[in-house]
Amino acid sequence: MLLLSGLLAALRDDWQASALLRARASLAQLAGQRPTSRRLRGLDFLKGMTVKQHIKHSGTTVCVLLLLLIIGGSSFVYSGVYNIGADDPHTKPVHTLLETLRNRSISVRAESLSAPNLEDPQLISKGAGQYAAMCTGCHLAPGNEDSEIRPGLYPQPPDLTKARVEPKAAFWVIKHGIKMSAMPAWGGSHDDETIWGMVAFLQKLPDMTPSQYKEIVDKAPPDEDMAPPADLGHSHGHYGHSHSEPTSHTDQHNDGAL
Repeated sequence: MLLLSGLLAALRDDWQASALLRARASLAQLAGQRPTSRRLRGLDFLKGMTVKQHIKHSGTTVCVLLLLLIIGGSSFVYSGVYNIGADDPHTKPVHTLLETLRNRSISVRAESLSAPNLEDPQLISKGAGQYAAMCTGCHLAPGNEDSEIRPGLYPQPPDLTKARVEPKAAFWVIKHGIKMSAMPAWGGSHDDETIWGMVAFLQKLPDMTPSQYKEIVDKAPPDEDMAPPADLGHSHGHYGHSHSEPTSHTDQHNDGAL
């Protein structure tokens, strides 16, 4: 109520200044006498003073509005009324705003990238091993309908076995990650060639059957970039190389949302 009263008072002052300007202009027109040089100078002075007052009151109104927005925004943040829990989705306007922000941010930064030959078999093979080691828990593998972690993630990671991603955007996201999401920045532990390998593999993944996926992962070169992950059914690098057959998790919920 206090915020609304302040806003109305500021708008009232601005309206009064505008009304004063119009009234003085009308009086000058009603003078009816041939204007003398002294009268013209007086009217010009009056007009100048009125414009300055109008600008001053307009500036005051803008400052009051900004102050009210800052106070209102700060009160909202510190009130704790916003539920930050991942199991409480954004409202549609907020989701649309954040999605547009994310997409434009990625697009602007990825457009200047230059992709290598993504049809290179060695690059694809290397990417297969990396994907199996790092990505299947969130983005799945052929034959997997869900994973233990996916239902609890918000926003929901895309199922990359069904969606073919744009190469340059995929490279940028893998390298730099996305804030306030479960997508890490792999660029700190993997070089660009390795990341392009994952991008190359992602172009082939949506067309793979579970058996084709298992075959290419089993043939993937050793992973020299990371230690073997625990309990994921595979290991890489100097630790050996083995991958388990993808399994279907029928007891999980998958809404397919991004």
